[in-house]
Amino acid sequence: MNPTHYFIILLPAILILLHKSKQKKWMAHSLKIKDRKERRIMTETVKKFIDCKCQIYLLSGEVCGVIREVTDHAMLVETPTDRQAINLDFVVRIREYPQKKKTSLWHG
Repeated sequence: MNPTHYFIILLPAILILLHKSKQKKWMAHSLKIKDRKERRIMTETVKKFIDCKCQIYLLSGEVCGVIREVTDHAMLVETPTDRQAINLDFVVRIREYPQKKKTSLWHG
């Protein structure tokens, strides 16, 4: 088999590995940036949303649920199907769930 065939076959795999490596480095860098003051501010901010229906945006997706408890590094979120503990270092944005928005997640 010609060496160019190996290159063509392996190129997509190499590109995927490089992309994942960059993504992991970015996440590690963003976690290093957060210091105690930022964590304290985030914890105090999230405490304002306790017992509210919220949409929580994470580094890798989002969660919709009611925030039940907040500690120094995590929060307990109750969704319609289960309960989750979410690390505050991975939270990008929190907003109160819109009251007028009609979805199957919230009844009433």
